[in-house]
Amino acid sequence: MSKSRNDIHYNMTITWSPEDRVYYVRIPEWDWALTSGRTFEEAVEMGKDLYETLFEAYRAGEIPPPAKILVA
Repeated sequence: MSKSRNDIHYNMTITWSPEDRVYYVRIPEWDWALTSGRTFEEAVEMGKDLYETLFEAYRAGEIPPPAKILVA
């Protein structure tokens, strides 16, 4: 059975960079992917967008599978 993105739980790691004055966002399942936001809220939204993009690319066979997926 195929899983939709709503069936999959994921993590975001958000880290403040005082040097760059932005929050960096990583999704550990795809440890090479990175985005950022000027505020925490923007970083969360950017992280959600990043996850959506990665998930769609994975489903289309354009990128390798994530390192792990935690299923509910």
